[in-house]
Amino acid sequence: PYPGTLYSDVSHDYIVPDMSVEDVDGRLEVFVEDEWIPELKINEEYRDLMKTGGKFSGKFSGEDKEYLQSKLNAASVLIKSIRQRRHTMIQVMRSIIRHQEAFFKSGPGNLRPLTLREIAADVELHESTISRITTNKYVQTRWGIFELKHFFSSSLRNTSGGDDHSARNIKERIQKLVQEEKNPLSDQDIVQVLKNEGVEIARRTVAKYRKILKILPADRRRKLQGLKQQSSQGYTRQ
Repeated sequence: PYPGTLYSDVSHDYIVPDMSVEDVDGRLEVFVEDEWIPELKINEEYRDLMKTGGKFSGKFSGEDKEYLQSKLNAASVLIKSIRQRRHTMIQVMRSIIRHQEAFFKSGPGNLRPLTLREIAADVELHESTISRITTNKYVQTRWGIFELKHFFSSSLRNTSGGDDHSARNIKERIQKLVQEEKNPLSDQDIVQVLKNEGVEIARRTVAKYRKILKILPADRRRKLQGLKQQSSQGYTRQ
């Protein structure tokens, strides 16, 4: 804030989604958000330089011709690679939608366990290619903007025999439990709540997820809760 802006040049980085997923007549469709990117084309004048029988025919030979041909080939490969990358992004996104249809239709909390290997097998590409294509790529959904990596998660066993639970869903559930708690829940309390909901999870896993979510332990949350109550009582007396 002013006057600090005089001493610090802060730039804001805004996420521009690479793709969007929209419901079109009941079907989830993928749209690449690249309208603002100009289409690459090879300048026709340079292409004419290499045409046999063209107006420049015979003027270029030897090293000059080899140089021009190598540049034209490099440009063609670049354009082809960009088109292939776009096609691959659409393929991968469509595969993610097939596996995570419940998320796109019903929202967060409906992710299923998914690995890069499953998508790689589905689109018949190497796992490392899927990893590259989903890193720092974002998609706009009706629930917000998400990195493609968001849709990949390990699994936790369902004690009721149904589909396994996504680790990401469990993290979201733990966060919600803490946000709604009246009396701070210990890690073991959370284990019991999740067990009652059919999720088999160890206390150390809950502790790990809690740390990832930057949630304080129950005793520290209890202490903070007490301080807040004392503070509010002090203001009431005044």
